[in-house]
Amino acid sequence: MTKSIQDCFAALVKYVTLHDTEDLIHSAFQSYFSRTNREIPSNLDDRTAFDQRLFQEFVADSTYFSASIEDIKENIEQYKWLFGILHSDDSRHRLVHILLAKLFIDPDHLKEAYTPYTSQYFLDEYFTFDRAEVLVDGGAYTGDTALEFINICSDFEKLYLFEPLPHAAREAKRAIGAICPEGTVEVFEKGLFNREAVLPFNCMEGEGDSRVDETGEEQIQCVRLDQTVGGPITFIKLDIEGMEGDAIEGAKNIIQRDNPQMAVCVYHKPGDFWQLPRLILHCCPDYTFELRQCMPHEFCDTILYCIPTGKGKRTRARRDKIDECRARRRMMMTPERTAFIDNLLSNKKDYLRICVDQNTALSAQNVQLARLSAQLQQNAKASEAQKQAYTGQIECLSKQLQQMEQLCQAQRREYEDHVQCTENEAKELRAQIASLHENVTDCENKLEAAYKLLRDTQERLRSADARNVELEHIINAIYASSSWRMTKPMRTMARVFHRAHGDTHCK
Repeated sequence: MTKSIQDCFAALVKYVTLHDTEDLIHSAFQSYFSRTNREIPSNLDDRTAFDQRLFQEFVADSTYFSASIEDIKENIEQYKWLFGILHSDDSRHRLVHILLAKLFIDPDHLKEAYTPYTSQYFLDEYFTFDRAEVLVDGGAYTGDTALEFINICSDFEKLYLFEPLPHAAREAKRAIGAICPEGTVEVFEKGLFNREAVLPFNCMEGEGDSRVDETGEEQIQCVRLDQTVGGPITFIKLDIEGMEGDAIEGAKNIIQRDNPQMAVCVYHKPGDFWQLPRLILHCCPDYTFELRQCMPHEFCDTILYCIPTGKGKRTRARRDKIDECRARRRMMMTPERTAFIDNLLSNKKDYLRICVDQNTALSAQNVQLARLSAQLQQNAKASEAQKQAYTGQIECLSKQLQQMEQLCQAQRREYEDHVQCTENEAKELRAQIASLHENVTDCENKLEAAYKLLRDTQERLRSADARNVELEHIINAIYASSSWRMTKPMRTMARVFHRAHGDTHCK
């Protein structure tokens, strides 16, 4: 084992061990938002802040990263075990960078883990293909993987294709049946599971990510592989959207008996990275494992290659059938089918040649990107120096700002005290004004009463004056009359009247 890879993995384990799950998730999202110059949520500790943030460049969302980081934290010992059992340093290198890509949501680590390939599932550097191979294709879709297998191993014995999508299963049967001898291909419109069952299914028409889902409106029939196919199986490919573990349990007898080569997708569920190899070794311990990342910019197409070590388990009876199977196929192959297969293989080789050319071009681009990366690192160092200078200026300005804030606070307290005094004085003035208003009101009431009394008195005086005038006329008339003599009471009343009016000469 290369020391640098081991040291890198040890550093990763230490980082995961020293931080709790929330800190790891917090750091991952903070790293992603900072690195991509995206808006950072106000509260990175709030997990729901990321629920609606999609990461389309990774074909993943925030819950995928949170679940992956939780799995790494909770099962770090399992990842240490997986790191130890991988067969090559290349696979260990890929595992480390895939884990780093998840821990920091960093696509650059995906690029480090990515390896160009000419075949996604049937790599000749890991697998050997004899004549009369028998393939189980779990998740056959429209038959594209089966066609790739036929290109690599045209002298196969049997193909078993499992695809629950009706339109895809029909397309696979049409495409494969057109070029294969009759009886060599069976297409099952069913899914693989650990038992026979009818399961809810979310059918994504025209897409490759339809899956078993409790919210699905469709239903599919699922079967156990052990009870569906007979005879020896030499290769199992599983890409069934998270049902790989159930399918392996349902193929336990075949794995124990035939020790088949296997290519299994481990990216659909976070725990599949370590759970699936453990499950396979539980079925049969005669395996070594390699790991590959087949996409440079997406968290998908991570494949575990299961390489048998117990070759003797491949039964001799199957090898005895080789000549018989080849003879039977030669008899069934018409010139038209032979020409069709030759044309297909020729097109496939042209496609592979194009892929190689593209890979060469990508390598040249990688060299240019490495140079650009070096230049960017130099720019980053210059930016760091400038950042430090700016940091010093910011600290100086921060101190000045702090002093100004303290001065403002002192002035604000003094102003608040002045305002308080002014408010107290205003309160007293308002009380005095209210008291004066009450006094004015009282005076107005008294004045109004005095005016009323005055009016009443004046009215009474006017009445009295009128009576006095009337009495004076009567008295004058009496004085003027010569035939009238006043009696003593009348003279007394006249004298009183004249005294009241200031006449002191009345007799």
